[in-house]
Amino acid sequence: MKTKIIIALLTLTFASTGYPVPINILDTQYTTTLGDFTSPPYPATNYSRTQSSAAPISDTLYDSHGDSEASANAGLFGVSEVTSSSPYNISFEGVQSSYAFVESDLWFSPLTSQTTTMNIQISLNTLQFHYQQGAVNLLDVTTGNEVWSYGNGTFPSGITYGTALDPSDFTEGIQGTDTLMIDTDLNASDTYELSLLAGSNSSDDFENESIQLLSGLEPVPEPSTVALIGLGSLAMVMVRRSYSSSAVS
Repeated sequence: MKTKIIIALLTLTFASTGYPVPINILDTQYTTTLGDFTSPPYPATNYSRTQSSAAPISDTLYDSHGDSEASANAGLFGVSEVTSSSPYNISFEGVQSSYAFVESDLWFSPLTSQTTTMNIQISLNTLQFHYQQGAVNLLDVTTGNEVWSYGNGTFPSGITYGTALDPSDFTEGIQGTDTLMIDTDLNASDTYELSLLAGSNSSDDFENESIQLLSGLEPVPEPSTVALIGLGSLAMVMVRRSYSSSAVS
């Protein structure tokens, strides 16, 4: 009886504090879109490519003249992108530009109902804030309610965010870091979607942004993974025993 009471108290303490929430990962989706554009009088180009996968993605695109670059990285708890370009000549008769967009979507279910502190870091290195976009959103898929949403810049149609970030939120203006500490209530009976998005376009400049969830969620291995680890450990023990028996003989 005492053991059950102790376990119950430990569970209650864990669930009522800001410790990371253990989660089951239900699904993931990563997307990167890169492109470059060149205007006349030089040979006009307009090339882009999009990749989408359930596994993390890293992609880089260089234009044929070597004057622009676009790259993007999408992972479980972080996204980053870089764009850079330069004009063809000092008179700006030909314009070289590049763009990058990256998104990471994670669907998960909490193993406990508790309040956790989501520690999110958004880093910028941009010459012009309005060419840079970033957002982080948490949606309760079960109820259809948006738990919270933060972002900067203007995304293409259909992508929105709630609380707007501006240069004053970052430690060094448009070349700095903003840290969000968001107390979040999660329900073990609900499914959630965490989305991280970043994008920029460059024309004779350099832009990059990264968004990372540093803490708040803790993935747990699937039962099958745990079973495989257990079988592997058992096999190693048996091999050692077999080797020891052979040595004694």
